[in-house]
Amino acid sequence: MKINAVPVQAELVSGTSIKTINSTSLLGSGDIVIAAQGIQGTTGSVGSTGSQGAVGSQGTTGINGTNGSQGTQGIQGTRGTGSQGFTGIQGLTGVQGTQGIQGLNGLFAAQGVQGTTGANGPGGGLHIPTKPITGFAYTNAIALGTNTWGIGSGTTYLSLFMPINTITVSALSVECTAAGAGAAIKILIYSDVNGKPTTKLIESTSLDFSTTGKKTFTTSYIFSAGTTYWVGYIGNSFSGSMRSFTAATPFTTNETGTSIFPLWFFNDSFATPSSTLTATSSNLTAAQNTPKINFISV
Repeated sequence: MKINAVPVQAELVSGTSIKTINSTSLLGSGDIVIAAQGIQGTTGSVGSTGSQGAVGSQGTTGINGTNGSQGTQGIQGTRGTGSQGFTGIQGLTGVQGTQGIQGLNGLFAAQGVQGTTGANGPGGGLHIPTKPITGFAYTNAIALGTNTWGIGSGTTYLSLFMPINTITVSALSVECTAAGAGAAIKILIYSDVNGKPTTKLIESTSLDFSTTGKKTFTTSYIFSAGTTYWVGYIGNSFSGSMRSFTAATPFTTNETGTSIFPLWFFNDSFATPSSTLTATSSNLTAAQNTPKINFISV
């Protein structure tokens, strides 16, 4: 604003170009009393937190919209398959050349013909001097005389048997010449060690001697030529007799020559005859009869 071209301040207007205090204009004379600020009051205690309001019910879940239909799958294109070419024909195999002729071997002197092996002679022995015949019976006898022999009870009697020819048997037998009530025997055969009966080879079943006649034990065994065996029996009764033979050749004698000993004897159990025997001179008997055992050849 200018007065006489000299610049001056513009007119002050309360509330417009100059502020008021508590709605009182600053223009004019006098003081504007400004009251002192009052003391701030004590801060009030914080009130208790109010109880939380109940949770509102959840609104109903809106219905899912319908799934759109799946589009139709496109048609798969046809796969082209070319025809397979024919397999080529295999060429012919070439002809193999002819093998050269092998030269002749030098001549060797002829070997002399080997002489024929001589036939084996029969083994040494006392019994079965001829080749056994199927179904024939052979015995441990070496004399023609026959007799009878009381079988006794609980005593094993054994005599020498040494075949000249090998014999395979299908059975062994004895003959009951006099029956005894409840009487029975068992045929026994032992091996030889140093001239004495040792290990049991055969033990028959119990053969009934309550009636007379042939008593047979079926078995299979090979008696080898030249081998010494001890054959005999054990009885269970003092009644009853069996076939024996007399004038047996002894296998030992005493020094004075007054006794011959064709048999071994051993006190034993009829039910379970010993598997192994220990023979001493006290087991020799000078009996003049020898029980007759038959060997049936296959």
